[in-house]
Amino acid sequence: MIRSNFSFLENELGEVLRLFYEEEPDLVHEGSDRGGEWQDVFRLEGETFCRTHALGLPGDELIRKRLIKRFAKLSLYEALSEKFGRSLPYGAITGVRPAKLFRMLAAEGEQPERYLQEVLRVSPEKAALLAEINRVQAPFLAAGEKAADLYVGVPFCNGRCSYCSFVSCDINRTRKLVRPYAEALCREIGAAADLIREAGLSLRAIYVGGGTPSSLPAEEIREILEALRGLSAPEFTFEAGRPDSITPELLALLKDFGVNRMSVNPQTVHDRTLEIIGRRHTFADYERAMEAVQKEGFLVNTDLIMGLPGETPDDFEVSVRRVAAFRPENVTVHALSVKQGSVLKTETRRIHAEGVDRMSAFALDFLRGEGYRPYYTYRQKYTAGNLENAGYALPGTECVYNIDNMEETASVVACGANAISKRVFEGGSRIERSADPKDVYTYLNKLDDRILAKRRLFGL
Repeated sequence: MIRSNFSFLENELGEVLRLFYEEEPDLVHEGSDRGGEWQDVFRLEGETFCRTHALGLPGDELIRKRLIKRFAKLSLYEALSEKFGRSLPYGAITGVRPAKLFRMLAAEGEQPERYLQEVLRVSPEKAALLAEINRVQAPFLAAGEKAADLYVGVPFCNGRCSYCSFVSCDINRTRKLVRPYAEALCREIGAAADLIREAGLSLRAIYVGGGTPSSLPAEEIREILEALRGLSAPEFTFEAGRPDSITPELLALLKDFGVNRMSVNPQTVHDRTLEIIGRRHTFADYERAMEAVQKEGFLVNTDLIMGLPGETPDDFEVSVRRVAAFRPENVTVHALSVKQGSVLKTETRRIHAEGVDRMSAFALDFLRGEGYRPYYTYRQKYTAGNLENAGYALPGTECVYNIDNMEETASVVACGANAISKRVFEGGSRIERSADPKDVYTYLNKLDDRILAKRRLFGL
C-alpha cells in the first residue's frame, strides 16, 4: 500500500516503485513545501529516505501540482537508484509520452535536453533520442483545434499472442459476435461522419486498427470500408498485422477503397519464437505478404519486439537486419511489456534488461545507417529494461496518425469497443475524453449512449 499526504501522488509513486520491485512494497510518503525548497520523506522497508529540491512552487495550481509530481517522483527514483545501485535509461520519467514532456519543458523555458539529463536523470543517449524525435516531428505536428483523426477499432484476432493484454476476442471462439459488431460499428462510423462534418473537423488520418482487422471475413471488411467511403484523409491505414491474414483478395479490396498504408508485423524472424508466443505464422509468411503488399504500392509499417522469450541480442539483430532488407517505410521497435492479463505475466517470464539495452542501441544505430529516422516514441508499464517503443521512418513516409496519437496535438474521433475519443484544446494543454465500452456485449448495448456522448464531447 502507498500512502501520501498528497493523495494525487500515490499512483505516481507506485509507478516509480514498480521500476525497481516486482512486488510493490508498502510506502509512506510525506511531502512539504518549505518556502523555496521541496522536501520528500519516504519510509520504505524499515528505512527512511529524505530528499530536498531547490524549488519555489508557483501560485498556479495546475503548474504547482505538475511540479510536485515531477519532484516527488524524482526524489523516490534517486533514493531507490542509490539503494539498488543502478540507474535506468529514462531516469525518473514514468509517463507514456516522453517526447511530449520534451516539448512541455521547452514551453516552460527550460533547455529540455539538459533538464532531462541533469534534473530528471535521463541518460544522455535517451535525451538525445527525444531531441531528435522532436526535430523530426516538428513539421508534422497538428496546428489548430479543427485538426482530427478517425480511429476505427476491430477487437478480433486469429488467436491471442502470449504477450498481449489488449481487450480482444479470438474470432474462432466469438464468431457469433462478428456480424452484430460490424453492423454496430458501421452505424457508429456513420454517426462519426456526421459529427466530423457538423463540427467542421479536418481529417489528417484514418486508422483501422485492433485487434487484427484483417481477421474479419471479407464481407464485414467491405462493409466497414464502405461506411468510411464518404470520409477522406491524406493518410488511410489498415492494420493487417498478422502476415498470414493477408490475401490477394484483401489487398484488392483495400486498394479499391483508397487505403494507402498497411501494417505487416512479424514481431521476430525466428519461427521457434513465433511458436512460443502463439503467432500462427512463420517468417516465410511475412516474406510472401511483404512481396504482395509492396507490389500493390502500399506504404508499410513493420513491428519488431525486443526481449521476446528466449531471444538473445544476436537473435534480435538478425530480425532487424532481415526485416530492414525489405525496406518497409516504417519500422516500429517495441520493448516487450509484460502486463496483467497476458499469458507471459501468468507464467512470470522475465527478461534481462542488459540484453534489451543492447537490442535498443543496435536498432537505433543500424536503422539510422539504413536511412531511417526515429520519429515517434511511447512507453508502456512493465517494459523490459524500462525502455521505449520507437518508430523509425524513411524520410517523407512518417505516419501522421502515430505522431498525432502519441503527441496529442490533434483530436481523435474513435469508433469501436475500447476506442477512446479525444478533444484537444489549445495545442494539447487540455484534453477531454470519451471512451466506448471495452467489452463487446456492453458496446453493442450502449452504442446509442456513446454516440451521444461523442457529440457532447465535440460541443454538438
